[in-house]
Amino acid sequence: MEQPFEAFSKVCISRISPSALNCSPFPSDLPHAKRSDAMNDARPYQLADLVPLSSKELRALVDLQPDRWPKTERLNSKTVKKTYYDVLLDPRNSFTTNMPEVGGALSDDLDQSLHDAQSTSTSHESNPPTHGLPLTLLDGCFYKRTLQLYVVDNRIGSKSSATIGAVVADRIGCAPGEWRVEARHVLEELQKTISQISGPGPVKVGVPDIAFPEFTTYFVEASVKKLTTASTSPTHLVVPANEQASLTLRVEYSQRTTALKLICADMPSDDDDAPQVQFPKDFVPLTAARQRAHGSYTRRDCSPRPQNSPSQPGGPRNAELLVALTDLVALRPGYQMFDESRHTVLQNPDIVPIWKFIAAFLKDYCDKDISEISDRAPGKRITKRLICIALGIGETCLKQAEDGARLVGLYGAGGKCEAAKVIEELEARRDAPTGIGKIRLLRFLRDWEAAHPIPKDI
Repeated sequence: MEQPFEAFSKVCISRISPSALNCSPFPSDLPHAKRSDAMNDARPYQLADLVPLSSKELRALVDLQPDRWPKTERLNSKTVKKTYYDVLLDPRNSFTTNMPEVGGALSDDLDQSLHDAQSTSTSHESNPPTHGLPLTLLDGCFYKRTLQLYVVDNRIGSKSSATIGAVVADRIGCAPGEWRVEARHVLEELQKTISQISGPGPVKVGVPDIAFPEFTTYFVEASVKKLTTASTSPTHLVVPANEQASLTLRVEYSQRTTALKLICADMPSDDDDAPQVQFPKDFVPLTAARQRAHGSYTRRDCSPRPQNSPSQPGGPRNAELLVALTDLVALRPGYQMFDESRHTVLQNPDIVPIWKFIAAFLKDYCDKDISEISDRAPGKRITKRLICIALGIGETCLKQAEDGARLVGLYGAGGKCEAAKVIEELEARRDAPTGIGKIRLLRFLRDWEAAHPIPKDI
């Protein structure tokens, strides 16, 4: 069986040069007995042994002693370096190596980085800072500090804060008192709190620029569900040297989501990573997107409808009218938020703007003469059915939005029957998927109206 030292040497030969080791390579004339004795002194892994290695090389080390990998940890191609570090360095798992201890500049830099981080929090022992948590993890290999996060969600004008335990990555390129933390680690810890980033659509997250704080340096752009797994650039964030360690995160809507991309995402292609789509000359992206969304909301079967069915608005005049209505929807303020909210479970503060958007469009165009927006179908009026098709929603959804907007305007902030409990519910965010959504919020508002009827003198 291959010795662990020889296997480790094969993995590390291109990553650690002899000058980086605090020992000399074995001479060719070294007696075999002495060489074998040197290999038999097994020792636990150190962080300096693992840092130069890639994920595949770390996996090779695990494969040398597979029975020692804990059953509670997943081991596959998606296992990240931090997991390897945690398991290989944990003395409870008994991973060992015959590799001579790594010394030189690599070890000195790691020791100095940890020493700097620890000295920052343990200085002034008579009056220890409240923001430092000198937690020694994994036999002294990692250092953890309390980090205050201030989340400014510019999509809905919300501000919140959360406290997390952040692992100090290093102090590379930092000024005195500053330290770095992995951006993905910050997002992972934030999404575990009640202040997590939620809501519809892809978002981008950034921090204030160091030189000009009024500008934002974005480091990730992804859907809300993939924030914790998306690649970040830069990979690390610098925590300023303040009395309380803190970071400000700014959340914005991503500008890359368009109706055309939504359509392309559903179209077949030989190469899913780079779809080549050919559109006809008369193809209207927004109209196609709305019609597709309408079908997903209202179709209950896959049987084709007759083109001139009484339940379906037909004829060239209605087709031209729908194109005009669809274009008007896309030009209204708040359209992007409304469009990206489809098929998404929303928090209460995200639901209210969607209801108001739908109710405002209905109020502006329902039962109006078509000649106000088009001269190709005189004498006809815009019906709720046509508005539903233009918005890409069903009649039930339209009725719920109209009723919800009415109740919010009545019992919400600034309403005739303003109620503190209703305002609190409209602003509530919950960290679990249960108990949230449009139906639940509308039920709460209707129950409140039934229990608190409008006085006749109002």
